[in-house]
Amino acid sequence: MSTPDTASRTSHTLLRTVSIALAIGVLVVCALMWWWVTAPDIYDPVAAASSRGASYAQALAAVAQALT
Repeated sequence: MSTPDTASRTSHTLLRTVSIALAIGVLVVCALMWWWVTAPDIYDPVAAASSRGASYAQALAAVAQALT
């Protein structure tokens, strides 16, 4: 029976640590991107609703114009 290689266990531990740190970093970046995109909706829902309402009204006007 062979004895375990200490150097390979150390490299596996290092690889696992780096992989976990990278995964956590990706999750943090995704959360920050989500917050960056949705922050106006969270902090000023009236402004977000009015901007959506304006684009909806413009779309309806374009459809009405296309139909006439």
